[in-house]
Amino acid sequence: MKDKTVTIRIETEKYDRLTKLATSMDRPKAFVIEDAINNYLDVNEWQVSEIKQTLIAADAPNAKWFTQAEIEKEFLL
Repeated sequence: MKDKTVTIRIETEKYDRLTKLATSMDRPKAFVIEDAINNYLDVNEWQVSEIKQTLIAADAPNAKWFTQAEIEKEFLL
């Protein structure tokens, strides 16, 4: 896999936090940034996928819907 270079502009405070974290981990800033991007992508790709699957299920002809009152009766004391 060929790496690509991305240039970003961040606020000084975030840059300082990034530097401090990378130093405390004894890692380069690029490692911390890539790890953060990987975590962000994993969470958001999963979330978008789950939302899409749920919308498909909700649109299915056999989808069961509940009223607010039914939900409250079942789950609230």
